[in-house]
Amino acid sequence: MRWRDRLQHWIGRSGPRRKLIVIGIGYPSFSLGQALIDSRQFDIVAFIDDEPWTNRTQLLGTTVRYPSDLAALIRRHAVDGVVHIEGEPPVIADNIRDEALATGVSRIDLPADQPADAQLERIRAALANA
Repeated sequence: MRWRDRLQHWIGRSGPRRKLIVIGIGYPSFSLGQALIDSRQFDIVAFIDDEPWTNRTQLLGTTVRYPSDLAALIRRHAVDGVVHIEGEPPVIADNIRDEALATGVSRIDLPADQPADAQLERIRAALANA
């Protein structure tokens, strides 16, 4: 590995980080969140969960918010994508999902059985095509 490649790996990828919201706080979402942080290419704006006892708690240094906050968070933070691992709760109500998608944000659905590196590649590809 050349010194420039090592330096970029050490300080993170060049360019601005893409902003994401992760739907869910279960282990698959937590693992994906950790992989996003480790990649140094993404900032997680929020995790979304519908349980009242998790609202405004911290997960990986990021606040857990209600689904009803989704569209406002997308607008306020200029979010690039909303990521959801298939089969993971919570289920987002149609009206909330439609309001979020009306902002123009990319919706990225990931298979639950993929390893984190494959999920990261799918996220990169989805955002590159957006």
